[in-house]
Amino acid sequence: PYDSMLEASFAKRWESQKTEWVLEREVDLIPIPGSVMVPDFRIVHPDGRNFLLEIIGYWRPEYLRKKFAQVRKAECDNLILAISERLNLDKAGVTVKNLPAQVVWFKDKLSPKAVLELLE
Repeated sequence: PYDSMLEASFAKRWESQKTEWVLEREVDLIPIPGSVMVPDFRIVHPDGRNFLLEIIGYWRPEYLRKKFAQVRKAECDNLILAISERLNLDKAGVTVKNLPAQVVWFKDKLSPKAVLELLE
């Protein structure tokens, strides 16, 4: 089961993509001081390249502050953050500046094509 309809919808739409990249669900742990971060997906290419994808569509300011702090502490060079344009990042006091991750923005649904464009 997925944590959200957003994740479930993304995974379902990924299946219809014509790509060698394979989407895997919550298979990696990223160690961070005092904790771990569990990205929503790992995306793997047959040539060995892989990326971790975290979808951020949840709006509570405390959640956003915690998630962005985790990303900064993770120092993970293959992380992609998919962030909803509907989130009020300013109100939560967070910014995407200097995040050690690639960012893809989405409105209602995260497009597999937008993520694939970052991978290629």
